[in-house]
Amino acid sequence: MLAAAVVALALVADQVAWEKEYEAAFASAKARNVPVLVCFNMNGEPASDGMVAVYKDPEFVARSKDFVCIIASTFFHNPEDSTAPCPRFGGVTCAEHHKLEIKTSDAFIGTDAVISPQHVLVSPDKKVLTRRAYVISKNELLKMMTVAEKALKAGAGGTGDEDVTKQIDDLIKVAKDRNAERRKPAISDLGRIDDLRARDALFSLLGPKVMDDTRADALDALATKGNYDALPHVIERLTDSNTNVVRHAIVALEKIGLPAAIAPLTKLWKKKPMAMVACEIPRALVACDPKNAEVQALIKKACVAKESLVELNALVALRALPPDEDTRKILADKLTDNNGNVRGVAVWTIGGMRDVALKSALEAQAAKEANIDVRECLDLALKSLALDPKAKPLPELEMMLDKFLESDFERS
Repeated sequence: MLAAAVVALALVADQVAWEKEYEAAFASAKARNVPVLVCFNMNGEPASDGMVAVYKDPEFVARSKDFVCIIASTFFHNPEDSTAPCPRFGGVTCAEHHKLEIKTSDAFIGTDAVISPQHVLVSPDKKVLTRRAYVISKNELLKMMTVAEKALKAGAGGTGDEDVTKQIDDLIKVAKDRNAERRKPAISDLGRIDDLRARDALFSLLGPKVMDDTRADALDALATKGNYDALPHVIERLTDSNTNVVRHAIVALEKIGLPAAIAPLTKLWKKKPMAMVACEIPRALVACDPKNAEVQALIKKACVAKESLVELNALVALRALPPDEDTRKILADKLTDNNGNVRGVAVWTIGGMRDVALKSALEAQAAKEANIDVRECLDLALKSLALDPKAKPLPELEMMLDKFLESDFERS
């Protein structure tokens, strides 16, 4: 009996002490003057499953004791008894983390479409210190926690590190410089600093009274995977008066890669913008969610666009879709297109998809292809089809794409 009790205590000590009630969590954080770490998690999604392993890592468990921690999930992992300890997270019941998900998503996300996994670090007075959407490594999460801890000690306005604060102040001054050689590196450096003041400085550089080139540079700096906080600011630039800024906004949404951008991107597409803007939309949409039916339909339709720029980039986006009869027909037709660039991108896409159903079509085109670059791409694509499906793409094949795209737009 005593041995069982010792084992039970050891198990509790080796797991995160998840809070059970919302208000109690913030009362505890206020009493201890520590940040609250809110972890959003869902079922049936590899990134969320991977985070569960992080939550059980001894280093993370030890560091979590310096924070008040909330696990937020709407799923019931013990359907027979939602009041029993959750088998997925431990230390909290399914009923408790279900209720906490509703409270925390309302408070810190403000939408029913919660992106998971997502980690939000909040001050005891419920102000967001920092957040990250989608997958994150244990070391990145630990770094986020340290940043939030320092920000809280500094009054939620900075890192608490005097050297970093001075660096941010200096970069903010240079970021407004009209000289691009000085401005660009400063804005890029601001994007690499995980600090609220650096983030807010970049947001301020997106204003309509800021120079066009500066707005574009700020969009590039915000274009990091899962940058949830930047999303509304970047989406707003889709209606910018400057075409180049709009293109940078679309590419930024591609790199951020969040499903919430699908609706505004689709809305822009339906307005039939000029080709130099429209051509960026298919690649951005597929990065947001390649499984979305509306996204798939739009990309397939864009593959037969009259504008070559749009057609080529849609074929690039097609590579990320699951192969089906429609994609195979589109690509087979493009292999015999009069435009060598179209043939080249189609070959590049097939090679990347590794769809062996199109091998005979590639071989038939290789036997008669006159374009030197397309012939080289065909050879690489056929080699790619012979690789293990899990093998990395051939670097030589990836490099071929730039030979066929007709864009003057530099994708930083």
